[in-house]
Amino acid sequence: MANLDDMQVRTLVDETDMGDLEPGLVATVSVEAYPDRTFRGVVDKIEPQAVVVQNVTMFPVIVSIDNRAGLLKPGMNAEVEVQIDEARSVIVVPNNAIVQPSDIGPASMALGLDIEEMDLSQFMARGRGSFAGGRAAGGSEAPSNNASPEGENGRSGNPRAQFDQMRAQVESGEITQDSLRKVIQSMRAQSGRDRGNFGRSAELADDGAPPRESRPAVVFVLSADSIPEPRLVQMGLGDWDNTEIVGGLEEGETLVIVGAAQLQAQRDAFMQQMRGRSPFGSGRPLSSFR
Repeated sequence: MANLDDMQVRTLVDETDMGDLEPGLVATVSVEAYPDRTFRGVVDKIEPQAVVVQNVTMFPVIVSIDNRAGLLKPGMNAEVEVQIDEARSVIVVPNNAIVQPSDIGPASMALGLDIEEMDLSQFMARGRGSFAGGRAAGGSEAPSNNASPEGENGRSGNPRAQFDQMRAQVESGEITQDSLRKVIQSMRAQSGRDRGNFGRSAELADDGAPPRESRPAVVFVLSADSIPEPRLVQMGLGDWDNTEIVGGLEEGETLVIVGAAQLQAQRDAFMQQMRGRSPFGSGRPLSSFR
């Protein structure tokens, strides 16, 4: 008879998350048979051969589980969550409250703000970089092979939502897998350049842990006059639902969320308005927005 004391789960992980995974990471496994219980696992192996599912490239990851209790059976459907980092007692915000600095204009218009009276260049200029020093928290979640793998304003402020939107376009045939791969490579290259603008701090965080780089984003904070005000913040790592804010926001402040549909509807209107302000009437609207 087979020895079921040690079992393995084969799960598919999106190629964009492969840079965060390595053997030895702790994983949490849940199965439908025990909805109120989780099982501890460890990433044992990352298979080198990719698997394409609905035009999306994924890699099989093997997670080993201690099954001496005998609760898990071969063939069970499972969901796997791999913890890549964590931070406790931090400020987090919903992903859909985060706006990319490049979308500050259309987001402001969606909230009824007069962009003619706003200095948007400060957000655009500062949003191009990031700084070190904040603790980041988050995880990489990947349902198992028997389930399908798996927001923000199209996760505006977090590249994951942009990828999810593009992946949906791949599945619908609007764009090709090669086009998606090129966009991902471009985003990674830009992220590397942004981090290079600030470098790494040699100081430790308050808890003695090495500093982690943060990324810029914008949130809209409700003022005492009940008026949404844009504020530049710095993000740590995020999970599927929330993102840690390591700078620029205080606990208890009220945020205003811009709907993804609202934001998309205002993008074209914003570009038209900016072109109208340009002396040439087309091209890049303002040099400060480059």
